[in-house]
Amino acid sequence: MGNIAPVSTTSNSPSASISEPAPFRPDQKEYLQGFMAGVAASGQFPISGGGTSVVASAAAPAAEPTVHGTPLADLCKEEKW
Repeated sequence: MGNIAPVSTTSNSPSASISEPAPFRPDQKEYLQGFMAGVAASGQFPISGGGTSVVASAAAPAAEPTVHGTPLADLCKEEKW
């Protein structure tokens, strides 16, 4: 029991030496712009822009009620209770 190493009070962890994050590279910016354009086009998530909420208008209204995306007509008797 006498071979226990003393605990250091100074931090040598990698997180202690992380500085300000670097800006995105051009290829990273291009990827993120395309990704966010796809998210906006899906119409499933509101995208905030300039303090206003913008929702893609391409989303089709639901034709009939669903349960977790399954139309009621496709559910079995046990699932409809």
